[in-house]
Amino acid sequence: KKPWAMPDLIKPPKTQRLPDIVTVDEAQRLFLATRVLSYRVFYFTLYSLGLRLGEGLALTVADIDLAERVLTVRNTKFYKTRLVPIGAQLAAALTAYYAQRSTLPLPKGQDSAFLCSRSGCRLTYQHVVPLFQRIRSGAGIVCPPGELRPPRLHDLRHSAAVHRVLAWY
Repeated sequence: KKPWAMPDLIKPPKTQRLPDIVTVDEAQRLFLATRVLSYRVFYFTLYSLGLRLGEGLALTVADIDLAERVLTVRNTKFYKTRLVPIGAQLAAALTAYYAQRSTLPLPKGQDSAFLCSRSGCRLTYQHVVPLFQRIRSGAGIVCPPGELRPPRLHDLRHSAAVHRVLAWY
């Protein structure tokens, strides 16, 4: 290096992996391959509403208003809260799940996790991500052409956005 040259202060940006957009058919296969109702509803909710994984895991019983068909997503990115309308198909799935959920423990009352395990405990990243990978594989959803890895759970959010825009178009 020349002694008068500027040091490399600006690091090149990390290469980010672009999201994999699953097809509507692949999403349906994924939901059908999910045997446990709570996980099926969890993945369906993430996809239907385009929620982040943490937002879906944080939902409480009080956040679900099936009568008004509105879901409250609290303390999201930048600590915001938003109301998300629920479509008819998701409302039916949430209603069926709620009938089962109401038989499980509510350790924190209405602040208990909506989507939970049989013990009433909140679902965790450590459980839903590997489970998603197994279900995705079982549903025959593999690496897209030219990609080194198959779709991730967070890709459902991006897929939901793309599918919604295409439906509007």
